[in-house]
Amino acid sequence: MLLPSFANQNPLLLCVIFTSPNKRFRSKLEGETMRFEVNCHLVLFGTKKDVQQSLQYLKDEIAACLGIDHAREGEARIMIQNLMEQKLVTADVLLNGNSVYNKTKILRNIRMMVRHEKMSLMTNYTYEFLSNACGSIAHWNKAGWISFYPTIAAFRDFFIKNEYGKRVLESRPAWATDRVEIIKEIESILGISSKKGM
Repeated sequence: MLLPSFANQNPLLLCVIFTSPNKRFRSKLEGETMRFEVNCHLVLFGTKKDVQQSLQYLKDEIAACLGIDHAREGEARIMIQNLMEQKLVTADVLLNGNSVYNKTKILRNIRMMVRHEKMSLMTNYTYEFLSNACGSIAHWNKAGWISFYPTIAAFRDFFIKNEYGKRVLESRPAWATDRVEIIKEIESILGISSKKGM
């Protein structure tokens, strides 16, 4: 297995890399995606270019993520999310087995959906956030999710009371700070008051 040169330059980066062809990226980027395990807590996914760029900007921050515990995980998630917003981290990031979500990417899509009043404008990334991080089942796929919540009013109602009978914002675990920041912004966009239920 071939290790990229940047893995040899930093002793903190004890890693395992798996590469596999992926047709989705083949025409746009270098033709393969990779999984880069920084340690047992932090994993990056993406094209070789995305992973290398992300490591370049994360290298000073990686020490803060090594040996992360749940008390400090929330801080690390916000730090990584801020680097994503600055477009410095472009790879997908898992921290302790859970995605760190790109706030800008999701909010841009939500604003477009609300502005045009079209749920059909939902991106796959936003769908994955909703089905994995907001108290919703997948409804088979994105089209199924949209058919269950076909209007912006139904979408708003989902944030007030998700499929588990709870307000989305109030049902997030304490370590999920990246999700909380996104959900607060979505509630603001949808005009949901910070008071419980409305």
